[in-house]
Amino acid sequence: MVRRFPRRSRDQWGKIASHRIISILRRHRLCNLRQLEAKISEAGPPGVRAQPLSIKDGLKYLLERGTVKIALARNSAPGITVDFYALEEFSESRYTDRGRRDFILEHWPLYRAASGTTEFCGDVLETLVDKALSACPGMIRLGKPGETFNNYWIDGKRFDNNPPLDHVVYYRERGLSLGLEDKNWREWIYPNDALIPTLLRKCLQNGYVPILITRKLPYLSRLFFKQVGALGFETHFMYLHPSLERQFELIRHKDGIGFADLRFSLEVPPQLISFFQSVVPKEVESTARRFELNRELIDGFLKKEISYYEFMSRLGVFPEIEPDDFEMWDYYDEYGL
Repeated sequence: MVRRFPRRSRDQWGKIASHRIISILRRHRLCNLRQLEAKISEAGPPGVRAQPLSIKDGLKYLLERGTVKIALARNSAPGITVDFYALEEFSESRYTDRGRRDFILEHWPLYRAASGTTEFCGDVLETLVDKALSACPGMIRLGKPGETFNNYWIDGKRFDNNPPLDHVVYYRERGLSLGLEDKNWREWIYPNDALIPTLLRKCLQNGYVPILITRKLPYLSRLFFKQVGALGFETHFMYLHPSLERQFELIRHKDGIGFADLRFSLEVPPQLISFFQSVVPKEVESTARRFELNRELIDGFLKKEISYYEFMSRLGVFPEIEPDDFEMWDYYDEYGL
């Protein structure tokens, strides 16, 4: 039997996140936002897995109260690209706190250097997706991953990929074309991320069914995809080149950087193949119809003729009446995931 958790408001989730932030910083002393997400949104009992939006709420509250401070600011040292937070009591005069700071100064730049490169990060997921597609004979890959092309003809149909999507696929059996973006990012992708309008614009222009493959999609994004006419797949792991595995042991360790979901492999995960062999065939036609029905609405949003809130409201994702204190709404399912 599935255990059900009570629904909670954004404020309630923010309070849960605040408690967990304090608990984590008490143990690990110094963490950035992505580390907090790994330990709160992706670990621990399901009923208290506050999503990234609530972690930001909780962190803002704790910073305003002075319970938490920025103990290592972005750009304060080479390779420190984000702020690192600690409890107010954190002090470099304390041996353990200084040791934690030195560890971050050594290992965070290594992680950022690798995750920010095409060769060791971006190309890895792109390769895995391309291999998964090659395992599906009914899906014809057009061009090379991420490569611009024009006037590609097959079955009397013309295909363009300019500006380029990561993959363009012709699903011959259904007569449909798929436009894929795969983002090997640690960040959870929300509908207001700049990546989403870019994907919609490219697919709308070329008549492709939009598909996003990334590490994590919150409930809001999954609901948005269903309503707008798009498909999403969560890898649940961040894939890096196998050559990095040995030097990343402490980056993966729970008491190190804590990114235990790093995978160093060029072997295609079976779930990704299953997505293209089972989920896409089942959902692609209804998704394509919905995307086409929303064409005018999407175009208006992309041209900034309607606001983000109105766009989401007309899709049935947000309430019809915008609250006065609206910044960014999110919804959580009854499992609190």
